Amino acid sequence: RVRIRHGVHQDQGRRRVMEDFHIIEQQFTDLVAREIQSASEPPVYFPLTRSSLYFGLFDGHAGAAAAEFCQQNLHRNIARSIPVSADIGEAMIKGWVNGLAMLADAKTVKVRAYR
Repeated sequence: RVRIRHGVHQDQGRRRVMEDFHIIEQQFTDLVAREIQSASEPPVYFPLTRSSLYFGLFDGHAGAAAAEFCQQNLHRNIARSIPVSADIGEAMIKGWVNGLAMLADAKTVKVRAYR
């Protein structure tokens, strides 16, 4: 069993608000397992082990909405894509593309207002 120690540091700099977001999903394998159970067909590819983690760092680039959206949703979109993907790379691409479609639909973006 591999143990990974991790930490996070953020620096707002001269910006009025922090625009960057991060996520550390220590139970990513469990999230994927739940998605597989709800899948209508068995997964084509399930590469994850008990020690699979998800780390995400999202840079706001002059606005926090997209970064916060990715923090809240990208790992779930990737997990949902694993049961219907040929490999983890395809699942990551599908998760990202689905996330972009969700982000384009302003009704699905539920983020804090930054003013």
